[in-house]
Amino acid sequence: DVDKFKGINDQYGHLIGTKLLQEVGAIIKENLRDGDLAFRYGGDEFIALIMDANTKAAFDICERIRVQIEKHKFLSSQKLKINLTVSIGVANCPEHAGTKREIIEAADNAMYAVKRAERNKVYIAEKKAA
Repeated sequence: DVDKFKGINDQYGHLIGTKLLQEVGAIIKENLRDGDLAFRYGGDEFIALIMDANTKAAFDICERIRVQIEKHKFLSSQKLKINLTVSIGVANCPEHAGTKREIIEAADNAMYAVKRAERNKVYIAEKKAA
């Protein structure tokens, strides 16, 4: 989830917001491996399906994405050079969830924990109850 994205839309307009999200999506895809998938889930939220990776490997990929987005000057081609950060939640199956819905919920809960605490971080979901 892009941090404070509503403010960016309010300041620059929805067309610029859409272009920013396209650049965010490109950075996500650039940092994934062959066979991994990424897509926009809604609004300013993205999901990356990182295949055949343990939680540590998934965390490392997400941290790399976070750092690349933090460093990137968005829309520099239009001389705007906007800085963005993202809050990311990581969940793994079966460690954190057993179904598609549960894994999205676990990652979402971890992401919202980041947003409540500090933003611009990657958190790992809590392990599911036995």
